[in-house]
Amino acid sequence: METAVSAESEQHLQTESLIPMKKRAQDFRRLRSVPDDSAASMSSADMPDISELTVSGSKSDCAYLSLQRARMDFRLVASLSSARYEDLLARGWRRFGRTLFRPACPVCNACRSLRIVLPAFRASRSQRRCLRRNADVRVILQRPTLTSRHLEIYNDYHQDMHKCRGWCF
Repeated sequence: METAVSAESEQHLQTESLIPMKKRAQDFRRLRSVPDDSAASMSSADMPDISELTVSGSKSDCAYLSLQRARMDFRLVASLSSARYEDLLARGWRRFGRTLFRPACPVCNACRSLRIVLPAFRASRSQRRCLRRNADVRVILQRPTLTSRHLEIYNDYHQDMHKCRGWCF
């Protein structure tokens, strides 16, 4: 389901990403021009499908290519079947929580999601060389922890992003 959204509604949805799903459903009905009073008299079969909402972001400077303008599409999902999720991944969508996103740049398609079929993957010569050079890198599997060093790295990163890209800090 694709829905056209005004710039004001788009900004509202982008900034209010933590609205409870019931409230989002009310907003989705409003965006689809379904009056609230008529929604109360509708049967469940007549209710619009609000399990997904697609919103297009505004154009901004591309984070990867300095001379390009970028735009992202966002899809807010209430629930996804495995088949639907696989379909979206195959079409270049990426996921972060209940939000899926993909680049939708008007004149460029340099940013593409890549999926690697692991059972069929064979490292190239340069990848094997990279693995040998990084043989001292360790992967540690453990329960999540939080130390003062973790917080320091996290805060330094966000402070840098605040300076470079105007993130709120």
